Amino acid sequence: MSAVRELMRELTKNCSVELFETYGVSLEFCPDHLDPAIELAGIIGFTRDHMRGAMIVGTTSSVLEKSQAATRNSSRRDWSAELANQLLGRVKNRMVARGVDLQMTTPLAVRGQALTIDEEGQMEAFDFEGPDGNVRVWLDLELSGEVEVRATEEKIASEGDMMLF
Repeated sequence: MSAVRELMRELTKNCSVELFETYGVSLEFCPDHLDPAIELAGIIGFTRDHMRGAMIVGTTSSVLEKSQAATRNSSRRDWSAELANQLLGRVKNRMVARGVDLQMTTPLAVRGQALTIDEEGQMEAFDFEGPDGNVRVWLDLELSGEVEVRATEEKIASEGDMMLF
C-alpha cells in the first residue's frame, strides 16, 4: 500500500472521531462493518497532481441531529454537507503538514433510504459506532503516480484557530 494511501486511511479514521467529538458525539472506529441506516450523506471531492477522489460522510438520523444541535439555522442537508467539508478540511490540514496540499471541491448532500455505495476498486468504507448512533465514511482515492509524503509533520494551525492574512 502506498504511503499516501495509508496516511489518508489513518487520518480519515482519526479525524472522523475528532470531528464528531467536537459536536458532542462519541464514536469509536469499528473494524467490523456495520449496517447503519443512512438517509443523508455529505460528499466532497479533492484533487492534486497524481491524486483525486472524494470523501462521503453518512450518518444515522440520531447522530446527525445530535451533532447539528450545536449549530444554528442549518438544514439537515446543509449540515450533512458541512460535516463532509469539515472532515476533509481536517484531513487536508494534516496532509499539508506532510507536504501534500489537496484542493477541495464544494460539498453537497444526497438523500435516500438506506444509502449504500458500491465499494469496488478504490473505495473504502470506515464504520464508527457510539451511543448516539453510527457513522460510515467512504474514502474514494485514486492515485495515478507517485505522491511524495514527508516523514515528519510540520507545525500547522489547529482546527478552529483564526488566521489573519
